[in-house]
Amino acid sequence: MVLLNKFYGDYMKKLITFILIFISIISLSLTCKADTGPKPTIKIKINNMTKSDYIIGYATKYDDYFGPHRAFKPDDERWKDRVEDKERLLTLSNNVKLPDGWYYMDMVNEYKDVDSITLHGFYYFPSDFRLIIYDSNSNVGYVSAESERYAFNSYFSIDYSKINNDYKLENTYNYPKEIGLFFIRLIFTIVVEVSLAFLFKMSKKSYIIILIANI
Repeated sequence: MVLLNKFYGDYMKKLITFILIFISIISLSLTCKADTGPKPTIKIKINNMTKSDYIIGYATKYDDYFGPHRAFKPDDERWKDRVEDKERLLTLSNNVKLPDGWYYMDMVNEYKDVDSITLHGFYYFPSDFRLIIYDSNSNVGYVSAESERYAFNSYFSIDYSKINNDYKLENTYNYPKEIGLFFIRLIFTIVVEVSLAFLFKMSKKSYIIILIANI
């Protein structure tokens, strides 16, 4: 009974110490942000481009809201603070016709004097989309075939020298990078959990359970 009380006392002391340290760390934070976990990403590489100025836009089937994004409507009041983006989207909508049922979204970028572009997906990027590439100097635009995010981190490439309307984005999933990131996350998680198990003097069986559960 004495040994049990001693073990229980030591366990509670460590638990209280851990809770106090955790609360201290939290209390030192100056800001608190929600929704900070990892998000699905998309990366698109456009190669072999003619050196020029380009406007890149996106279209989806949503005719109103999509998460924090909206379908582009020139008379929307919120565009009063995004004059340049509005001008770019007006240029796209006036010069590049979208297929029926598709709408420009409030996602647009301009690139000056480039011959290759790497695009990174915006926050809350739509699962189904079309990519619009518009050459400002030659006044020529292309709309891709319908594409979709196919993984948590999706990779695509485009050979601009072979581009035409309804062009397809080539799947170029980066297996080495994603496998490497997976093992980094796995190792970090195991280290944290094993450290806590060591702190509370848990049995050897607990370490095996932690490893098996994570793997």
